[in-house]
Amino acid sequence: MQYSFQDRENLYLVMDLLSGGDLIYHIGRHWKFDEEQTSIWIYTQSKSFSAGVSQQHLHQQGVLHRDLKPENLVFDSNGYLRLTDLGIARIWKPENSQDTSGTPGYMAPEVMCRHNH
Repeated sequence: MQYSFQDRENLYLVMDLLSGGDLIYHIGRHWKFDEEQTSIWIYTQSKSFSAGVSQQHLHQQGVLHRDLKPENLVFDSNGYLRLTDLGIARIWKPENSQDTSGTPGYMAPEVMCRHNH
């Protein structure tokens, strides 16, 4: 988020424009990536504030994203991935076996089995 403001009726959030599409779009469009595309993509991600770095930063702050999936990894106009959709993020707590929010197809087994995670 870059900026926020409000009037009597609305809260406005000014955010970066991510015009590169999400990861699931690119997987569906290309089906597979050749070695050159993969090398470039991995290199750019290692040099950017990518999804892995974002998730690591969140964890250091005690925040669980809880919905990590290709649809929530969005490319900006320079080809860097950004982690999006923190709508169901929560502050970590040791006893979290009852927290099962997220997309079922992407949930870890310990979440689905209601174990602490």
